[in-house]
Amino acid sequence: SRLPGSLFDAIVDNGKLAAGTPSIGFSRVAPKTYTLTIGADAAPDVAPEALLTAITGYVAQLAVSGLSAETVARLKTRFAEGQAAADRDPRLTYNRLVGWLASRNRYEQLALFPQRVAAVSPEQVAVVLAALSGPGRIVTGTLVPAADARR
Repeated sequence: SRLPGSLFDAIVDNGKLAAGTPSIGFSRVAPKTYTLTIGADAAPDVAPEALLTAITGYVAQLAVSGLSAETVARLKTRFAEGQAAADRDPRLTYNRLVGWLASRNRYEQLALFPQRVAAVSPEQVAVVLAALSGPGRIVTGTLVPAADARR
């Protein structure tokens, strides 16, 4: 989002470190193993390391401050509205099913997923945020053009 306190707010609006909207992905790669992927293009004249430091700091701060109950409620509402809209589009419904199964999730659990999301509490979110930013938990890196491509 572009709300105060969001990643966009931190690295684009206020930080002026990123050009364009950052991307965020969260996915399960194995039991009890998840990846949080944050991508952003460094703004002109900004060192990629400065952007990386800001993103790392943002994630670390989330673990300290957590998300407010209002923010969690807003995210759950956004999820429910997105699911309802997708349910009206057979192509999106199909893509959701394929993605679900490709992630090695059980078909029977797909129908229960919206209720699981609706039941998430700010305290549960705080545990996940702490795990994502804990020592030894984050692997970071930057992709930059090859030296000869920068000319």
